[in-house]
Amino acid sequence: MTTPGHPPQRSVHLSDRLWDVAAVLVAATGVALFAVARRALTALSAGTYDVPEGMTALSRADLHVAQSRFAIWLVTVGVLLGVVAALRHRTRAR
Repeated sequence: MTTPGHPPQRSVHLSDRLWDVAAVLVAATGVALFAVARRALTALSAGTYDVPEGMTALSRADLHVAQSRFAIWLVTVGVLLGVVAALRHRTRAR
């Protein structure tokens, strides 16, 4: 539907929507991984985490700290993908 005085809007390309979906999925995966790592680190500090046989609490803490850092990296990549997708939307609209 067009309004008088405004040009008709173009539909968004499928490839642009795939960039949007990729950005959201990567960022959401990072958020979920961060939540898992935070929950495990909280349980470790409270003493309610069951450490597997042959491992120390320190090695598990290192693992979950690395998970949280990777999660932050994933969220950052997701945001950057979202910025790229927005730029693609803008360039196609012209």
